Amino acid sequence: MNTFADKKENPTTDEYLKASLNDVLDRLNKNPSALQSEEAFVHAVITVRNAMINEKLTKWLIGLTAIVAIATALLVIVPFFTPSFETKKLEAALIATKATHNELKTELAALKNELLESQRNISVLKNQVEKYNTSQ
Repeated sequence: MNTFADKKENPTTDEYLKASLNDVLDRLNKNPSALQSEEAFVHAVITVRNAMINEKLTKWLIGLTAIVAIATALLVIVPFFTPSFETKKLEAALIATKATHNELKTELAALKNELLESQRNISVLKNQVEKYNTSQ
């Protein structure tokens, strides 16, 4: 047996708001206290519940709208920063390539100097061999 719907004394507003909608409607249909004013009160309670539900849904809608607004702002702003990130990566790669190029240039110059030194040494040795051959 449903105690809320069959209760003879008038329930408090809190009891109305905490009771399920089915219990409130059962009480309205049974009208155990036989008061006409309770019917108007039940209608007011249902209206208040509807307002509470609407308030909750409105808060959710505002929160979701804020999330959508933030996501939209990010979608608009991120493309402006993404190219600069890519540019920084390319600049870093370019700097590394330049450094490697400079190292290779230095190594090439050193190898050229070694080659010239070797050619001079070969030239000196060739002269010495010719002198030796002519002296024999």
